[in-house]
Amino acid sequence: MKIASALTKPKGIRNIAEGSIGGPIQKGKLFFFTTGRGRSNAWAGPDLFSVRPRISLGRFQQKKLGAQILDSKGNQILVPTTDGGSVALRQGMIFDPSRGNQDGTGSSVFSSGGRLNVIPVSRP
Repeated sequence: MKIASALTKPKGIRNIAEGSIGGPIQKGKLFFFTTGRGRSNAWAGPDLFSVRPRISLGRFQQKKLGAQILDSKGNQILVPTTDGGSVALRQGMIFDPSRGNQDGTGSSVFSSGGRLNVIPVSRP
């Protein structure tokens, strides 16, 4: 197996196919028309992507929260907040990576002024 260095660009192939077809069904009265497009990608090398975060400092993100996550018995799971409180665990919560353990236990969900998923502007 050949490993690409950081200076070499992996080979990438992108194929795009487009087509359209049309014609009369009944001359002068009825016709058909259809179009299609397809794309395939093939990359030789690791798939590394940079994803631009959709959060911004001090911006209210609570509307992004999903359903509650319950334990195996159907009970709420409480998680600490950076404000010092605790809230029920929900999908889409943003946790502070500087708090807690490396395995994720003890992490706190970002909050500011009681609003969840808000990264305080004062945070370095």
